[in-house]
Amino acid sequence: MEAAAELNIPVLVLDRPNPIRGDIVEGPILDIEYQSFIGKYPIPIRYGWTVAELAEKIIQENWINPTPQLTVIPMEGWNTSLWYDETTLPWIKPSPNIPNLETALIYPGMCLLEGTNMSEGRGTNHPFQWFGAPWIDSRVLSQKLNNLKLSGVVFVPKSFTPISIPGVADKPKYENQLCYGIEIRVIDRNKFNSVKSGVNILKTINEMYPDSLIIKEKRLNKLWGSDTLLKELKEKTVSNNFFATEAITILLLFILIARYKLDAFISFIIVCIFVGLFQGMQLQNIVQSIQTGIGDTLGFLVLILGFGAMLGKLVADSGAAQRITSKLISSFGVKYIQWAVVLAGFIVGIPMFYSVGFVILIPLVFTVAASSGLPLIYVGLPMLASLSVTHGFLPPHPAPTAISSMFNADIGKTLLYGIIIAIPAIVIAGPLFTRTIKNINATPLKEFYNPVILKDEEMPGMGVSVFTALL
Repeated sequence: MEAAAELNIPVLVLDRPNPIRGDIVEGPILDIEYQSFIGKYPIPIRYGWTVAELAEKIIQENWINPTPQLTVIPMEGWNTSLWYDETTLPWIKPSPNIPNLETALIYPGMCLLEGTNMSEGRGTNHPFQWFGAPWIDSRVLSQKLNNLKLSGVVFVPKSFTPISIPGVADKPKYENQLCYGIEIRVIDRNKFNSVKSGVNILKTINEMYPDSLIIKEKRLNKLWGSDTLLKELKEKTVSNNFFATEAITILLLFILIARYKLDAFISFIIVCIFVGLFQGMQLQNIVQSIQTGIGDTLGFLVLILGFGAMLGKLVADSGAAQRITSKLISSFGVKYIQWAVVLAGFIVGIPMFYSVGFVILIPLVFTVAASSGLPLIYVGLPMLASLSVTHGFLPPHPAPTAISSMFNADIGKTLLYGIIIAIPAIVIAGPLFTRTIKNINATPLKEFYNPVILKDEEMPGMGVSVFTALL
């Protein structure tokens, strides 16, 4: 049509049926940035028009310029719900590798395999109905695909050997090599979705064989009409590789420390280098990454622990811890002192990171234990349970905040539900659990608490003491 327009030649289209029905549409609309000879116009992969309807649409939408004079000779006796074999017309191959109607139906989705190193069945008598590669386990793949329960289709294990067929397939993938793969059997063509099936097949193979499947990115983008499918496949591969690497890393670190008794820091460095090499990083980049990561982490901890220890020492030596202790004991009594430290840990734990709250409240715990004569674990664990649970369950802490953002959850409801779950968790991990181990004796370092009992007038007021502790 473009050439006819340039030469001012009128175009005459004798309309003909869409062989796979004219009322079914599948696949994304082509992004014009990925326009090519494979896909030239912004239409879906399976677009549902007849050839004349497509020609008319091209002119109506000015998809080419200039446009030719178009005349359409319409069909008689056909409607959009008819398959080609429901007409009286003989089948004529629209392409050498589309020998029959079933192949034409399967092709819109299975052509995506042409953007990979998978054999799409060229070089056999069943192109696109058969697909595979030498590195595939046919039985396992067929089970995986059938478990997807895709409508109108079943997947049967198949082995085949592609060969060159003059005029049909010249030097096909894996020529003269035995391939293991799948035969696609359409059992209900009215329910079968070719594009959905093709995408699921590609994603499944990508998950099962990430190290063997090679994606020809430019080719796949042209076949799909955009880069969205490629991005999905890459994200899945990265995710799979990440979790696999993470599991191996944890196991290796555990073996080095527990089995070979290697220093924890040295083990950590060895594992970092292993992960970097496994991910394909260059050695100099691995070293730089380790330096940056450790430096940032230690820098963060130095500030927290430094200021936290300073404030904690201030709370202890000024008498603030003793003031708070006296108030807690007088308000709750020794019998219920656990609930006092639970409440303190919960209030402090909401705005503060666990590490900060721990450093600030630990002098208070030691002082409470020393002045009340109660076991340190009996007093300390309930407070630690409060800090730990609030840090893990409640916004604005990083993990619950990030999760609520990922699922677009309301942050207020996340906090409310978190509190509902946190309360029984704290009660079980704190006061209830410590009753089973309260006889264990632990002696804190003297530097962590003030053994000197100050007079009432020597201690700061309750308001100043609480403010200093929460600062």
